[in-house]
Amino acid sequence: MARRRLIPFALVCWVACAVTGFVLLADHATQPGETLVTPSVWPAKAPFTAPDERGTLLVIAHPQCPCTRATLAELSSALRGNTSPPRIEVVLMATQEGLPLALRGDLDARIGALPDAHVILDPGARDAKQFGALTSGHVLLYAADGTLRFSGGITGSRGHEGGNAARFALTEALASLSLALSDPQVAPVYGCPLADPTS
Repeated sequence: MARRRLIPFALVCWVACAVTGFVLLADHATQPGETLVTPSVWPAKAPFTAPDERGTLLVIAHPQCPCTRATLAELSSALRGNTSPPRIEVVLMATQEGLPLALRGDLDARIGALPDAHVILDPGARDAKQFGALTSGHVLLYAADGTLRFSGGITGSRGHEGGNAARFALTEALASLSLALSDPQVAPVYGCPLADPTS
């Protein structure tokens, strides 16, 4: 008899634990990462090549962050159909020794599929911080005149691929890159901290 009474109790506990775990996981996935102030104009002493007539798009990411693949997939979607894409710099956090091949995995293929994309290794994410980036997946778009047009993440949540408002905002910013606009589009960045991609 006692055992029969324990079954409903155990079932209720199991359901409560499952729901709690799901809520915590969903909360984590939708918590944006930290950022610093993004320069509204391309810094004069920036370590990367200044925007040319096409503009420059920076993707700042950590190779071990699972959100990086989602960001590159969303960027590919945002660029689809764009006949004059900007220069793309994929800034990967690395150690002083560089980036082990094992960490590159399919990143090379994903980056190679982007038009005119170049990889820059950034030991300790020192250069990324100059652009206000602390979280993997931070995308910045600067026009030819050096003004900021977009800053933020382009995924709807951590590691999530699929249409979302931020990606659409980047697509609009890319389409109007040659126009004179005042305020840049800003979006939260969903990803791992550049300093610790496992957290």
